[in-house]
Amino acid sequence: MKYLGFLLLALFVFLLGCGGGGGGGGGSSDGTTNGFTNGATDANPGSTIVGQIVSRDSNPVTPIAGVTVRFYDSGGSLLASAVSRANGYFDANIGTNAVKCDVDGSTVPNGYYAIFRYGSTRYQASSTSPSVTCRVPLPTIVPGVLTEMTNGAFKFVSLGPPDPPANGCLP
Repeated sequence: MKYLGFLLLALFVFLLGCGGGGGGGGGSSDGTTNGFTNGATDANPGSTIVGQIVSRDSNPVTPIAGVTVRFYDSGGSLLASAVSRANGYFDANIGTNAVKCDVDGSTVPNGYYAIFRYGSTRYQASSTSPSVTCRVPLPTIVPGVLTEMTNGAFKFVSLGPPDPPANGCLP
């Protein structure tokens, strides 16, 4: 009992020090933080992957709703799909076998170019044709853990000239 007050104070200081603050945030010039606008990770319970679809026509970037992202295993079998919400976020429970994803080009809003950036690589939104193979590699999925797309948001553009041709697609 002699040290109870000291222990409670030490515990309080420890908990206070472990609370918020977070990391430095890795912001970028396009208004994203840690790859996502406002540093948020908006996902539904049980989801294993979360990402975001945005327009980089403005700074900060603006979300794009209604875009379908499809997830595949190493054999190319479709495992799951997700649709971006009003805030641009999509999430899905894809299991641990998912290794790649693509964007369904038929769901990208009119006016946006089919080429999008993910990190420093350019990809083309896939058509409904199975002959198009332009899939984004996924980070390793850990069971029971929500994984963020590691290179940030999928960034589309509608203003100005289109990006150069995709350099992340298979021949």
